Amino acid sequence: MMNEWISAGQILALLAASPLLESFSIGVSDVGSSLIGSPSTGTPIQLPNLKKLDLDGIAVEVVGNILPFIRAPNCEVFQLDAFRWNDDPFDATEFLTRSLGHFDAILRSILYFHSSSQLSLFQDHAQWLCKPPKKFDAQYFSIDIPIDSSVPWVADVLGQGVDPAHRLTVFFRDVNAENITGLKRLSLLHNVQTLQ
Repeated sequence: MMNEWISAGQILALLAASPLLESFSIGVSDVGSSLIGSPSTGTPIQLPNLKKLDLDGIAVEVVGNILPFIRAPNCEVFQLDAFRWNDDPFDATEFLTRSLGHFDAILRSILYFHSSSQLSLFQDHAQWLCKPPKKFDAQYFSIDIPIDSSVPWVADVLGQGVDPAHRLTVFFRDVNAENITGLKRLSLLHNVQTLQ
C-alpha cells in the first residue's frame, strides 16, 4: 500500500477548521516535498489563539505555500528553519514580503520583550535569533532561512518602532556584495551594537 503525503491545501483546510488552535508544528519528516507546487492563492486564516508556530527543516518553497495564509497576531514563539529544495530561480524579496511580512509586528513585539538578539549572515543563508538563555516558556523567535539578501528585511523590522534599547549583534562570514551594502544600512540603526 502506497503512503500519500499530506498536501498544503489539506494543511490549510485543517488550520481553517481549527480557529482555537494554540500550537502548530511541522517537521520535514511530516510532509517531505509534497507541499511544493501547491496553489499560491487562498484566503488568510485567522488564528487568534495560536501562541507557537514551528516549521522545522522545511523547504522555503513549502514555507511559501503555508505562511502567507496564516494570521496569528498573538503568536509568542516563532521558529522557522528552512532550506532550498532546488536551484531554480528564487525571488528572496518576494518570499520575505509574502511569507514573513505579516509576522513583522510579532517579531517587533518579541524584540521589545528582550534586550538583545543575534543575526548571523553567511553566503547562502541567514540566522536571526532572539531567545532568552535557559527560558523555554518566554516569547522568542528563531529564524534560519537560505536567503543571502535578508539584510534589508531585517533593517525594515528593526527600523519600525523597535525599542532603541534593544541591541543587535551582527556576525557575517563570506557574505556577498549585496549583504555588504545592506550592512551599511544596518550600521545606521541605533539597535546595532556589534558588527563582527
